[in-house]
Amino acid sequence: MREKVYRLEAVLEEFIKSVGIEFNKLYNAQMRTEIELQELRKMIEQTNKAFVERLEMEKERLEEERRAFEERLEKERERSAEEMRVFKEKLEEERRAFEERLEKERERSTEEMRVFKEKLEEEKRAFEEKLEKDRKRWEEEFKAWRAEMNKKWGEVTIKLGTFAEDMVAPNIKGIAKQYFGCEEFDFFAVRIKKRHSTDKSKRREFDCIAVCDNIVILNETKAKPKVEYIDDFIKVLEEFYEYFPEYRGKKLIPVFASLYLPDDLVRYLTKNRVYAMAMKEDTMDLLNYEELNTPTP
Repeated sequence: MREKVYRLEAVLEEFIKSVGIEFNKLYNAQMRTEIELQELRKMIEQTNKAFVERLEMEKERLEEERRAFEERLEKERERSAEEMRVFKEKLEEERRAFEERLEKERERSTEEMRVFKEKLEEEKRAFEEKLEKDRKRWEEEFKAWRAEMNKKWGEVTIKLGTFAEDMVAPNIKGIAKQYFGCEEFDFFAVRIKKRHSTDKSKRREFDCIAVCDNIVILNETKAKPKVEYIDDFIKVLEEFYEYFPEYRGKKLIPVFASLYLPDDLVRYLTKNRVYAMAMKEDTMDLLNYEELNTPTP
């Protein structure tokens, strides 16, 4: 029994020793684990610290790069803005230079056009003046020629005895229209032979009669005018309506005509209220119309 106890104690002691050993082992293992954990924590902390430091450094690097990029971007923007400003200034200068050149060209063109117009106007005036001088010269030459021809024609018709028909009668029509407003004639004839309306033994010849509306133009034509011929014509006027009773109520306009009428005969005709008709420049005309139609003061 005592041996059992001794053995049990020995076993127990052995067990305790083995347990202590195991416990020491476990304790040592735990301690080692604790140390390893502490080292791991330190390593983790160091790793974290290094990571944080690297992260911070990376942040700083990135921030530095960002700032550098922004600086480059700002410089590039400023450079672009400067280039744009320079470009705009250059473009504005070129525009102003172009406008100045254009304005100078316009002024030059305007001046050239003004000079051209002035020259053209001068040439036009010179041409018109020359044309007007030539026209006047031609008109004067034509009038002189026509007057000479009319004079010669008048002399010829006087010799032929047809002066009243060929020279006076055509001009009576123009004078009737010009001075007395006759557009159309009710009656127009030359060399009219008429019998007295009451004394059939009296007959006479009238050189030209023109009837228009309310007027009657009676013409007496003489190749060689004399006062006696004018007096005879005045007497004819006094008995005109006895030969032409159908024209009573119409105004009688007497016209004494000749190729040429001297001033004394024109005055004599005017005094007796008879129109004087003769050559005037290049045609026959009334020589005393204004005197006979000017109101008496």
